[in-house]
Amino acid sequence: MEKNIFYTEKYKDIKTAWEKFVKYGEIDKNVIRPIIADSWLRCRKAGLSPLANSNKSVLSQQEFSNLLKRNQFLIQATSPIIKVVGNLIAGSGYKIDLVSSDGYTLETIARDKDVIKKSQEIGSVVGGNRSELLAGTNGIGLALSLGKTVQIEGPEHYNINSHNWTCAASPIRNNKNIIIGAINISGFSNLTHKHTKGMVGSIVSAVEKAILLEEKNDDLIYINKFLNILIESTNDGLIVINTKGIITHLNFIGAKVLGEKSKEILIGQKLNEIAKIDLPLLDILRTKRQYIDKETSVYLIHLKEKEQYLITTNFINDSCEKITNIVVIFKEMKRIHRIVSDIIGAKAKYSFDQIIHKSEKMKRIIQEAKIISKNDVCKVLICGESGTGKELFAQSIHNNSIRFDSPFLAINCAALPRDLVESELFGYEEGAFTGARKGGRPGKFELADGGTLFLDEIESMPLDVQPKLLRVLESGELMRIGGKKIISVNVRVISSTNEEIDELIYKGNFRKDLFYRISTAKINIPPLRERKEDIPILLKHIVHKRGYLFNENLAENQNILQALIKYYWPGNVRELENTIENIFLFSPNKKITFNLLPEKIRNYRPDRELEFTNDKIDKISNTNLKNNERDTIIYVLRKNIGNITKAAIELGIDRSTLARKKKKYQIKTQIF
Repeated sequence: MEKNIFYTEKYKDIKTAWEKFVKYGEIDKNVIRPIIADSWLRCRKAGLSPLANSNKSVLSQQEFSNLLKRNQFLIQATSPIIKVVGNLIAGSGYKIDLVSSDGYTLETIARDKDVIKKSQEIGSVVGGNRSELLAGTNGIGLALSLGKTVQIEGPEHYNINSHNWTCAASPIRNNKNIIIGAINISGFSNLTHKHTKGMVGSIVSAVEKAILLEEKNDDLIYINKFLNILIESTNDGLIVINTKGIITHLNFIGAKVLGEKSKEILIGQKLNEIAKIDLPLLDILRTKRQYIDKETSVYLIHLKEKEQYLITTNFINDSCEKITNIVVIFKEMKRIHRIVSDIIGAKAKYSFDQIIHKSEKMKRIIQEAKIISKNDVCKVLICGESGTGKELFAQSIHNNSIRFDSPFLAINCAALPRDLVESELFGYEEGAFTGARKGGRPGKFELADGGTLFLDEIESMPLDVQPKLLRVLESGELMRIGGKKIISVNVRVISSTNEEIDELIYKGNFRKDLFYRISTAKINIPPLRERKEDIPILLKHIVHKRGYLFNENLAENQNILQALIKYYWPGNVRELENTIENIFLFSPNKKITFNLLPEKIRNYRPDRELEFTNDKIDKISNTNLKNNERDTIIYVLRKNIGNITKAAIELGIDRSTLARKKKKYQIKTQIF
């Protein structure tokens, strides 16, 4: 570079002004530029020595490695440019530095050995810091603190050890106008040239353009990654097709919808060659009509499988408002049903741990139920009298199975109007009948898909609905009322009854094949009178729920317990709980006393319940039924817990005769 006369004409005046400042703290404003004067004052205030050796603190290898990682983008965008400039100034006595925003030298290109040596002496090396308040007034420090291009000549440097240097530095900004680094060109002060400042400005301008392109490219990469994360984070399948029906984009769930694990396999293929969809998607190009949560079936051609989805569509326009792509979102019907089930509270609350018991009989029944739950037996029949806790067992089986986080829906077959049973179970399509909801409605089987459906009082199922229920249980498929689509369901069905289904089958009110289908596994819950050792702990549990205590060691409480244990409990645990709740309702001090027990419990005499003993019952025949016939029938039915078949055998008559006599004497099953 050509030598500038500035050095020879101004050097002595600046040097004299610097010496005056060092000695007296005074600044000659006729000689020293304002930006230099202000910098000297800042350095003096910071306690920097103008005479001591310039800052030589250099980062350790690990610290420098971390610095490079933090400035990787800056280095990547700038390095190619400064290498070209470095080659151009080789042999000129100058060097070029790339500096971080906090003043650390990231990279230096220097070809002159003398320049390299002298730089090391003042701490201007890779990993060294040239910030103003560490190294004193210098080009790098001023460019970073002022945010503009500056040139520093010889004695303008605050530290005497840098008086033989000249430097021009310019800050580098990103597209948000934030300073991310600086470029510095420096050499010996006798080489000062007025064009150096312009050169470093031009270099930074080129660097900032390169950074802008890099940042735009990075922004595109970021946006692409963001969109990919966005479409993959949804639980719905997303598939994008172009105007020819060719798949251009899709997420992982979208690939699963089409029966593939890899997205890459599907991109470039025609959607209609992979799956048959009931909706004419390409008609959207002509009609611009969009679908919102339209229920439809998707048939996978190569797998020969069909699944139901809610489909929502949208389209992408170009600048001329012409449709270029169609976006199709597939919502799995099973997942929608699970969400609906969660909203309506279709969850099982109870577990086996909540079944209060002490008796060996109940322990054995619970153990059997646990085995059934773990083996995922899909058809279970729970038998037991009213109030024994059949739904409690059903919920416990569900919660102890692999289906525990799926829906549990209960439906009381006896409580439903006869004409609504089928639509409640299997659902219906829009317009299937007068009053049908717009858009149709899924049935309990669909809503319970993947989980458990509890059919309470199955014996009340209308005879004309039983074949349809049997078909669903056998095939795992159903068709809504008024529908044309086959819908696959995977449901564990737990049925319960407090009747003898054998009798219903005998009368023709229940199908034998349906009975066999619903009772793959059978659980018989014993009545409370057959497990009276459970009464004390049940009583404690019921009382504890009300926040009170029951001390069975007290004489009064002993009498209460004895009365409760002696009683027959035709209503089982439910009757026991209601009895205790009723006592608390009328007890002034919220205590159970013997006098507050219902009269039927206080005065219960099992020895006077019937006039017949076990000895006499063995001698019963058709002849002795003539005397006290009603009492005899009641006794035998109670002995056999309401089992018509067993009672008829013991009485020596056939089932139909016993049924007629029950009707004649108005004997109700509930008393058993």
